[in-house]
Amino acid sequence: MNDRTTPTRSYLFALVDGGGTVPPELGVVRRLVERGHDVVVLAEDSMRDDVRVTGATFRPWTAAPNRPSRRPEDDPYRDWECKNTLQLFARLMEKQFAGPAPDYAADVTAALSERRTDLVLCSFFAYGAMVAAEAAGVPFDVLVPNAYLFPARGMPPVGLGLRPAKGRLGRLRDRAINGVTIRQWDRALPEVNALRSSLGLAPADHFFDQLSRARRQLVLTSPDFDFPAELPANVRYVGAVLDDPAWASAEHWSPPAGDDPLVLVALSSTFQDHAGALQRIADALGTLPVRGLVTTGPALEPGALHPPANVTVVAAAPHSEVLAPRGGGRDPRRPRHRRPGAGGRRADGGAAPRS
Repeated sequence: MNDRTTPTRSYLFALVDGGGTVPPELGVVRRLVERGHDVVVLAEDSMRDDVRVTGATFRPWTAAPNRPSRRPEDDPYRDWECKNTLQLFARLMEKQFAGPAPDYAADVTAALSERRTDLVLCSFFAYGAMVAAEAAGVPFDVLVPNAYLFPARGMPPVGLGLRPAKGRLGRLRDRAINGVTIRQWDRALPEVNALRSSLGLAPADHFFDQLSRARRQLVLTSPDFDFPAELPANVRYVGAVLDDPAWASAEHWSPPAGDDPLVLVALSSTFQDHAGALQRIADALGTLPVRGLVTTGPALEPGALHPPANVTVVAAAPHSEVLAPRGGGRDPRRPRHRRPGAGGRRADGGAAPRS
């Protein structure tokens, strides 16, 4: 409940369905609602039920992309069809970031004109939402529900598995790779600056400059998951937000029978043409003395897999309960390993998170 000494504030969230980005972002929403604040969430219809469970007011995108479900036929990006990284990057710029930015800006501008808002909190995908908030003179935060993914001094380039730089050659490596990455993102800068100009804002020098205009970049995890780095002054780690998604109910789930170690496997909650990968993981578990539990999420039918006898496939299970300690010591039903689900669908190779 809201402490009477704490003033009630009004928040507008501008969110895009990035799959695994949704539960932590809506965890922030839920916490604000529970404290008595007025919260409206601009989001896709695929998130409608998830938003309503938090107690916030749902408002659908109208000009901006709005998928009706998380099924593959409703995916606006179809990134699994791309043949290489450059093709994928170009599609994300066109379909997810720069291309729809004016439409995100239009919806946020309309929402801000209809009601007072103290703060706008934006998914990184809704780039136009940040521009619209800035143009309206309303402070905005950017939600980062992953490790910190953007170029920063002292942090190795994301997506390549590199260790932190050591010495002059290492720092030169980082500058060279980050320079290439930034130039790729800056290919969308003309479209972003056209939007900024149309809303009366000065042009940006680089695509990522929009992040520096945020009041805060809120990283919804722990700094222990990142290498030490010289991060921008507006970056704040706010701790892990580990809410289960609304569709991961415990109602139809129970631990697989037996005493062998329990291995939880989860990939994406959005479609990535990943049935083959899940099948190979299930087959590998079939060779081990374990109990496998595979959760497919809402975008893939459990029947798409043919698991071995020691592997159970379900649409969903609350990972907080699957991973919870059960009694003293290490209970054999407690998972020994976990493949993180929905952690970064679009950004694994340097783009932004969407899984």
